[in-house]
Amino acid sequence: MNITRKILTLILATILLNSCVSTQKYSKYVNLKYAQQCKTLKSNDYIEYENKIENEIDSIIKTEKVKSLFVPALVYWKWNNTIKCELSPKQTFMTFQNHFQYYADSLNIKEKLNGQKLIITIDSIPKTFVYTNKGFVVFMLVAYSYGGLEAIFPENNKLVLSYKVVQGTTQTKSGQIEVVNTDIPLKNIWKSTKQFTWFYIDQYENNLKRMSKFAIEKLENEL
Repeated sequence: MNITRKILTLILATILLNSCVSTQKYSKYVNLKYAQQCKTLKSNDYIEYENKIENEIDSIIKTEKVKSLFVPALVYWKWNNTIKCELSPKQTFMTFQNHFQYYADSLNIKEKLNGQKLIITIDSIPKTFVYTNKGFVVFMLVAYSYGGLEAIFPENNKLVLSYKVVQGTTQTKSGQIEVVNTDIPLKNIWKSTKQFTWFYIDQYENNLKRMSKFAIEKLENEL
């Protein structure tokens, strides 16, 4: 009787795992959290920012179902629910800009420019990750076996920005800065899907902050 209950509980859990993370619901999770990260821009009078990344997203996030598989066979169940998420380039750019400006102010870049203006152009920035929930259940006469994975895999794009230093209409210096993306995949151990996703977004934010800091430090050495 206990084994039957366990199997029924496992079946129910499997169904819930497969059905509760729809594209629409997952978009809502990300929207609720990432909207909190989008702050107003810091003002300044010595750095101009330009964004070259195409913005075809009207909302904060664009989600796309990459794989949706559910196989409820007699003795073997299998599922794979994979969603690709792309954060709005506009919002991501604003997040980067705020971090970059904070560190530029901290390093007194304005004084180093000595009256010149710095123009920053974003060529590439990490803004995509993939959520996946997959697993299997094998039913036997008196037992069962189970395996599963819920994880988020970030893209490996670098942060790439170009810069120009200008005095009036004269360009005095230019170059390009690249920062390696060290964002790492996350595996969910015990959190709910919502909490797990929010935890990753915090990690993403901290990683973008770190990359912004490295970028301005590299730039400082070239000025």
